[in-house]
Amino acid sequence: MSEENKDLLKFCEYCGNSMERDRIYCPKCGKLAVKLNSSNSIDKEKASIDTTKKLDIPERKCPDCGSLIKSIVLNQCPICNAKLKEIPREQIEKLKKKSGFIFTDKKLIAEKDLIIKSDSWNFKEGISIFKNSILIFVITYLSIIMLYYYFELQEGGVELSIYTIYIDFIPRSLMGIIPLAYFIFNKHLPKKLGFNLNKKKITLAIFIGLFVGLGLYLLNIVYDIFFRDNLFKILSDLGASIFVEKIILNIENTNQIVLSTEIYWILLLGIFIILEAISIEIAFRGTLHNTLKVKFGNDKIQRFKIVLIVALLYTALFSFLNPFYILFNFILNLCLGLIYELTKNLISSIIASVTLNILGLVLFFY
Repeated sequence: MSEENKDLLKFCEYCGNSMERDRIYCPKCGKLAVKLNSSNSIDKEKASIDTTKKLDIPERKCPDCGSLIKSIVLNQCPICNAKLKEIPREQIEKLKKKSGFIFTDKKLIAEKDLIIKSDSWNFKEGISIFKNSILIFVITYLSIIMLYYYFELQEGGVELSIYTIYIDFIPRSLMGIIPLAYFIFNKHLPKKLGFNLNKKKITLAIFIGLFVGLGLYLLNIVYDIFFRDNLFKILSDLGASIFVEKIILNIENTNQIVLSTEIYWILLLGIFIILEAISIEIAFRGTLHNTLKVKFGNDKIQRFKIVLIVALLYTALFSFLNPFYILFNFILNLCLGLIYELTKNLISSIIASVTLNILGLVLFFY
């Protein structure tokens, strides 16, 4: 039989009967037919199988949630971000596999999108940290309300004082604690939170921050005169005069307390103002803003969308504390987001926010 005809045949491995290549079962013994490989081919196949087994990606169990993770590029659990046991470097080099995909929360996600980096957020990581920041704000704020309500029932109310003013700063001042602690604990780079520590960049960021902060303060004055006061008048005309009078009385009492307070308490109030500005900027710009860039991209239109989303979320979260400043809060956050995008430095938006609030405190006494 010629070599060409032999290639058109295959052999039953059970009875050795030859048959056409397109047959599935042996016509002689009726068993499943396969081509009889040469011994060299069989050895190569076994060697390939053995190599594959040796180079199989190890499966690691998450110490926190118990998930089984099969990946050589992830050092943390994609479900709960807990740290996984490290794979020996030698074993990783032998595997020589590219990163693939992994299931998290019933979704197929590229492994590279789950890697925690020291200089940038991945989307899941950043959103998780920001949600914890919001959670600590809500828990602290509700705790204060419950405390006030307790004193209302037991002591006949809470007297407005410099201490109650300090307490009102606490929820917002704590928002940046979670991302900052996470950042320090994991020894991440300042770039991840949006800080550019180049001397020239710092100088430019401070200059722009001071300029924008001054502009925002002037805008705040205009807002109070032409919008807030007119809004008070409109609500009074609509029959909400008692509510408006209560708001105005609270503002006047707060102003009187600040005016009559000793200088060292004013300095402490200034420290609270600075901490609040830094905390909010770390949470909203350093964490949320930079995380959304992973989702939406970095071109001009997408960057403006991110600024808009962050401004809307900030306005929705904080305006219920003082609904008369809802429009100003939105404009304020748009400006802070835009100068952050312009300078690519969180220092600029922090300086602008601090300047706005400190100017309001200092010029209040003149």
